[in-house]
Amino acid sequence: MLTERGRRAVGLWPSERSADQLVDLLRRAEDLTDDPDERSRIRQAAAALHGVSSDIITDVGAAWVRSQTGL
Repeated sequence: MLTERGRRAVGLWPSERSADQLVDLLRRAEDLTDDPDERSRIRQAAAALHGVSSDIITDVGAAWVRSQTGL
């Protein structure tokens, strides 16, 4: 089992860049869907995350990883 330190070393732990990457992925997903409702929801999620501090998103991501892996 990988520890938090090990997960950081192999890129499986959220980093400061995770917030920007998540917003970028949401914007790409918006471009890929033809459903106007889904596109709107994705756009709203990206806009909401864009205004949140990357530290907060990183902390939330790390907490989720901990809860999923039992760390």
